[in-house]
Amino acid sequence: MIAQPSTELKLLFNASLGIDRDRDPEAIGSFVSKTWYGLMGGARLAVGEDFGVAGRAEYYADPDGYTTGDAVSLGQDLRFVTGTLSLDYAPSEQLVVILDGRLDWSSKEIFPKGARDTDVGTAVSATLGAIVTMN
Repeated sequence: MIAQPSTELKLLFNASLGIDRDRDPEAIGSFVSKTWYGLMGGARLAVGEDFGVAGRAEYYADPDGYTTGDAVSLGQDLRFVTGTLSLDYAPSEQLVVILDGRLDWSSKEIFPKGARDTDVGTAVSATLGAIVTMN
C-alpha cells in the first residue's frame, strides 16, 4: 500500500504471508505446512527540490526454517530485522545520488564478522549509489 499525504511525504507498507505444503519426510503419504511472513514500512520526505530523506524498517520470520535454507544447522525460527536510512540528492532529472546506511539483525549468527572471525547476529553497512537515466 502506498500513501502520499502531501507532495513532500510518501509512505509505503507491505505485508507478506506464505504457507507452503511439503511432503512429510517421515510419512511420505502426508503433508506438513511451513509458514513464513514479513512486514515492511517506509517513508520518504522531500527536503527541498533536490534532496530527500527516507527510512525503511523490515521484519521477516521463518519459524519453520522453510525459506531461509539449512534449518538443521541454523535451527528453526529464524527472524530478521532491518533498518535503512537513506539520503538522496537529484542535481538533475537524469541523475540521482543515494547514500544508504543499514543495520541488519538476525536471531541467529549468520553475518560474517570479518574475513577470519566467527559469525555474528548483526551487520552494519553503507552504500553509495547513482542512478543515471537518458531521455
